[in-house]
Amino acid sequence: PYPQSLDETTKIDDMNFHNIWLRHNCRCPKCIDINGDTIIMPHLLNETSYNPRKIKHSNLNISIEWNDGHFTILKKKFLIENNYEKLKSKLKSEPLL
Repeated sequence: PYPQSLDETTKIDDMNFHNIWLRHNCRCPKCIDINGDTIIMPHLLNETSYNPRKIKHSNLNISIEWNDGHFTILKKKFLIENNYEKLKSKLKSEPLL
């Protein structure tokens, strides 16, 4: 159905994120039209664009250099708030009603 590489994850500060999710959440001018808040994803055409080449940590941000040369900067706070593995386990432990 889709390339196996889309299932690959990257570990950041004891949290696992799918590479496609990390790339999709890039908010640079090449990836999002700031005027219309429309996502522009030219990297969808290139499977290797979902593979991180290098990840750098700072106190507040994570900087990801992708194999296609693109750079993504994400706030650590954003990653913590959107740690879907933690959210998924929380949902499993809480009753629905």
